[in-house]
Parts: sequence; structure tokens; C-alpha cells
Amino acid sequence: MYGLKRHLQEAIEINRKRKSIYARMTDGASLALSNRLIFTEKMALLPAMWLELKARPFQKKGIPIIANDFVPMEHLPPPDTPPTYTGVASHELKKEVANKVDTFIDLVSPLVKKGKLELLHDVTYEMLTSIKNLEKQYQCHFAMLIHLLESMGYIAKNCMEYARKSGGDTKELAEKILQIHLIPIRLSLKAVDFPAQQFHQQGVGIIVNDLPTIPFDL
Repeated sequence: MYGLKRHLQEAIEINRKRKSIYARMTDGASLALSNRLIFTEKMALLPAMWLELKARPFQKKGIPIIANDFVPMEHLPPPDTPPTYTGVASHELKKEVANKVDTFIDLVSPLVKKGKLELLHDVTYEMLTSIKNLEKQYQCHFAMLIHLLESMGYIAKNCMEYARKSGGDTKELAEKILQIHLIPIRLSLKAVDFPAQQFHQQGVGIIVNDLPTIPFDL
């Protein structure tokens, strides 16, 4: 089984390996971002282990909650791959995207608590589409935010199936997984995406090259 713990461990390993590569490309300026990312991933290991412990009784019954909800860190672009976009968000755009994130969290938090996974899935897809459109319009990446939205929508879709198979018994654990997911979504812009854009402007694909594709769609 895969799961969140292994996903984080792989991410830590990849970011450690690529940290020095990006540092050489940016004269050391990217080190703070790489170190912040690795530290955050390490901090997430403890709640990941707790979630996986809670998931084991369901997994033993053939319900792969957690185990099938995170994708391996595979098929990533090489670290020297240039980013698609090299723009840096203006103050106005940063404010617009941050407001969208706040509104999204205010909207989906009660959906998580009430277990309205289908609506949560749809709202997340709409948010993801909106952010991707802003990326294209302004030619700047919001890679971590998009990654986390894809992950949340993917988990919500999976958890609908788990709830059917378990007669609703997985709903409480699904709520915990999704609630924990909202934390990095709230922090992703200021902690990762906005700082990364200055390196994208230099043709350095940090973050953009370091996130796997998540198969989330309608």
C-alpha cells in the first residue's frame, strides 16, 4: 500500500536532492523555499501516521482509504526543465487569488463537516478551473495550490466510493483527511507559490517540476 506517509517521505527525498540543483541555478536564493518545503513535509509526517493508523481497520476490510488517495512521486520533469510561465503575480492578482482561497475554504469547511462529498468535489473542481484560468491569463504559476486542490478533489471522489462500501463508516475519517488538507491550502500561496514565482521569472522550474500529476476530473 502507498499512502500519505510514503508520499511525504518521497517528497522529502526529492526536494532534498533537488535543493542543491535549484540553489546553483539561483545563486542560493532558492534555499529558503526548499528548506521551508522540506520542513513542512517533515511536520506533516506525524498526522500522516495517525491517519494511516485510523485507516487500517477499513483497509483490512478491503476499503483502501488513505492507501489509494495519494499518488507516487513519479514521472516528474527533470529539475532543469523551464517553467511554462515566467510571470510574477502583481499585488492585485495576489490579493485576488488569496481572496478566492479564503472564500473557497469558508465554503467547503461546512461541506467537509457535513460529509457532503459530491458537492465538495464539484466546488473544488470549479475552484481548480478558476485558478488554472488565472494562471493562463496572467502567465504565472500557482503550482502548489493547484496540486492541493487536485488532491482534495481526488480524495473527495474516492471517499464517496469508500462511504458506499462501508455503509457510511468511513465518513468520520474522510472528514479528518479533508480538514487536514485545508491547512496547506490556506498556506500554499504565501509560503510556496508567491515566493517560487521570482525563480520562475529566472527560468527555474522549482515547485512546478516537483509535483506529480493527480488524476482529478469530473
